[in-house]
Amino acid sequence: MNPTPSRYQFEFQGARFDVYRLTEIVGITHHAQAHAFKKIIRAGQSEKPLVQDIDEAIQAMQRWKQMVVEDQEPQSPKFSFTFTPPTN
Repeated sequence: MNPTPSRYQFEFQGARFDVYRLTEIVGITHHAQAHAFKKIIRAGQSEKPLVQDIDEAIQAMQRWKQMVVEDQEPQSPKFSFTFTPPTN
C-alpha cells in the first residue's frame, strides 16, 4: 500500500492526519463540504497562494449551499439531461 500523498495530510500538534479521514471522523458526507474542509485545513500549505485556497473553499461552500437549496425545492429536478442512443 502506498503512503498517503502529502497534499492529503494535515499536521496538528505533531500528529499527522489524512484530511479525508478527518472528514469521516467529523461526519462530513457531502463532497462539496469535504472539498471546502480540505481547502481550509490545507490553506497556504501547497504551491497555490493562500488567497486562491480561500477562494476555492468559498466556491465549494457556495456550491454546497446551492445544492442544499436545490434539494429543498419540491419541483426542481436535480438532473436535467437527455440521452439519445446512437443509431446505426
